Amino acid sequence: MERANAESTPEPEKHKPVSWIAGLWLIVLSLFLIAAYALSITPLLVLYDWRFLTSFVGWSGFLWWWLGSDSIPGRRKATKGFRHSWLVLGLSLLIGGGLGYVSGLAPIGYSIFAAFSAASGAKIGWVYGLRGRIRYCTRCGAYRWHVRLGGNVYCNRCGHQWARPVEGPQTTRLRDKPWKQKDS
Repeated sequence: MERANAESTPEPEKHKPVSWIAGLWLIVLSLFLIAAYALSITPLLVLYDWRFLTSFVGWSGFLWWWLGSDSIPGRRKATKGFRHSWLVLGLSLLIGGGLGYVSGLAPIGYSIFAAFSAASGAKIGWVYGLRGRIRYCTRCGAYRWHVRLGGNVYCNRCGHQWARPVEGPQTTRLRDKPWKQKDS
């Protein structure tokens, strides 16, 4: 009976889930490819218009702000409220898309889809690909995404602060080194 229980209990993960990292960068790449396609089908006269460029930066900044930050249990709440609701995003898409039908303001409407795709890819890549890490959480007992908050690194599922393991050959890689804290 003991042997059956020992065989049925799964072993803890010993390797980082590389598929998570590959999946993340595949999503980021696909969002940038969608933005590149949207920009490639935009007429050149519209593409070089100052209104198009200004609105592209504006829509990108809006979506970066709208995506906000993820929660870290016990440390940071997710950005909520009316300004981060789906209604605000839907209204901005309706207004931006509607501006595409007004002849003088058409470049503003043409830039919204490419800007939203590029900004969402950039935000996901920045938060999880560049600032986030997949590390072993001792409280969860599995590999989880860890995000940075105020110089420390926390599990985004349970909020446990990541503690650097004892120095050894497996922890000397650049990706496992803790972030530098600001000097006060």
